[in-house]
Amino acid sequence: ANGVVVREYADGEIFDVISNGRRTMKGYKTQISARDRWAIVAYVRVLQRQNGTLADVPEATRSSLR
Repeated sequence: ANGVVVREYADGEIFDVISNGRRTMKGYKTQISARDRWAIVAYVRVLQRQNGTLADVPEATRSSLR
């Protein structure tokens, strides 16, 4: 990207990208309700707080990740 990390985006900017798209990503405002777009913003924020390690992945699945 242009050096900007999504983590630094304001929530409204993420919502705008989901709604209207950016560069090669199309917008989804006609396919996804505003309420659900805000839910996606919240989910992105939750994912950003994750600090998982390989040890958190079930052993049976680990080999497929290496």
